[in-house]
Amino acid sequence: MGILTFARLGLQPSQSGFAYVLGGNLYLSLTNNLPMCETSLLKSRGPGFSMPADSGFYPLPDSSAEPSAQDLAEIIKGAYDEVSNSLGSMGEKDAGIVFAGMGEPLTKLDVLLETVELVAKQRNGLSFRINTNGMFGSETAVAGALAASSLVVTDDTDRRRETRISNVSVALMCDNPKTYDTIMLPKKKGGKAFGDVCNFICELAEAGVHVECTAVERPEVDTVGTKRLALALGAKSFRLRSYFP
Repeated sequence: MGILTFARLGLQPSQSGFAYVLGGNLYLSLTNNLPMCETSLLKSRGPGFSMPADSGFYPLPDSSAEPSAQDLAEIIKGAYDEVSNSLGSMGEKDAGIVFAGMGEPLTKLDVLLETVELVAKQRNGLSFRINTNGMFGSETAVAGALAASSLVVTDDTDRRRETRISNVSVALMCDNPKTYDTIMLPKKKGGKAFGDVCNFICELAEAGVHVECTAVERPEVDTVGTKRLALALGAKSFRLRSYFP
């Protein structure tokens, strides 16, 4: 059964920072931009957290080096062709392709959706996930665009043979606005940012999108209360990430 590694991606120098590999799965970086908060999802893991050296993760050099949809589709094709030709299918261990990096991927929604559309024309049965902090200044518009897109699964039908975005993973982080402001350092204070994230989760869930909520096991976070809130907002699942002090 094939396992993808960063070395097998064979990225060109001009593609530095575009992709990395974790747990044998392909991750795509769209941007370093965090327009609505100071804390990235990577930084929220704690001061002792760092990406594994063999992941190949690097921040994009600068905003002028952000990938196009064509760049990302080419990387995906190369990765799956390499694994299929050299190692066989990734099979059930393939958790799909994840949009996640230093910045907020949904600030580049047009590139994200175009990437999925291009890949869907080339290969069936690939699942995409979006890792987001839920803050980008236009949460309602983005939720609507995702739900209205034919590229996002919005029901419980078995779509494993189709190439679609099957999951949106939202970093809820905690169960109250005060703690949220402390962790994420959002530009909108006093519970406004926390409310926007909660509304974003609700809007996606009401549209039928499979939403996963996550939180980090930080000392100040009530993980039980956060899971309770996530499910009340409509999330289908909840996952805790380890904290690195």
